Amino acid sequence: MRGGCFLPDTLVMLADKSQVPIYSIQPGDNLLSFTGTGEIVTTVVQEVFSRTVDNFIELHVYENTTILVTPDHLIFTGNNSFTPLRKLSVDDTVFVLSEMDNSLKTVPIKSFKSVTALSTCVYNLHTAEPHTYFANGIAVHNMSGDMGAVFVDV
Repeated sequence: MRGGCFLPDTLVMLADKSQVPIYSIQPGDNLLSFTGTGEIVTTVVQEVFSRTVDNFIELHVYENTTILVTPDHLIFTGNNSFTPLRKLSVDDTVFVLSEMDNSLKTVPIKSFKSVTALSTCVYNLHTAEPHTYFANGIAVHNMSGDMGAVFVDV
């Protein structure tokens, strides 16, 4: 498993568009996913990982959406690319799922806050291609296994 993970209450979007906390996801669950071209597809969870960390980032984007995530998690930033959260800045844009038309849309980052909390349990998923999912509505990489042929690390 690589370095990026989410806190237990992070909501992951299932294929039917319902959302459940990442800690309750199981191998075989069907998730909503996206390709490098922005097509919304489904994927299957292959494995669930957990570990403890001592710090994480509280990321705020549009309309009061917040995500608690480790600094190295890869966030989809467009152009078939992912960027580690730690390399993003306020006003950079990330992608979220538009529930109005089931497409990806860009939203600006409003703020970051570094949080220290010793022995915090975090989770991540290994999914089938295209190795992506939505965490609190934000488009992210699964951070495990193949990076996917259509995506490029930044």
